[in-house]
Amino acid sequence: REPMIWLCSQKGLATRQEELPLALLDPYCGFREAALAALDAAGRRYRIAAGSASLAGLRTAVNAGVALTLRTARFAHSGIVEAPRQLGLPQVPLAEFAIRLRAGADGSAADLATLLSANLALSG
Repeated sequence: REPMIWLCSQKGLATRQEELPLALLDPYCGFREAALAALDAAGRRYRIAAGSASLAGLRTAVNAGVALTLRTARFAHSGIVEAPRQLGLPQVPLAEFAIRLRAGADGSAADLATLLSANLALSG
């Protein structure tokens, strides 16, 4: 488990807007669902300013100051920082990660699961 946090460009958002501009991965992404649910529950107006099928696309939109996003701290680097508190963004739940390996999986799958588990443990 890791905390989800709101992230934006270290330069801030390019323009002040009535609706909160979001950069989100395409459906069905747990971070997307958590962001929209939290904003809806808080009654915050938003618009999806940038959608992407990849984290690289998401990073580009956030770095450009076009929008903010919801991820874990792992995503915060190279000009992406935690969004300032004065934006009044709602609290969000923890992100949960699970690795499932079927019984009898081959060595490559087991090796990958071990590598991913170690990475999550080291940076969590």
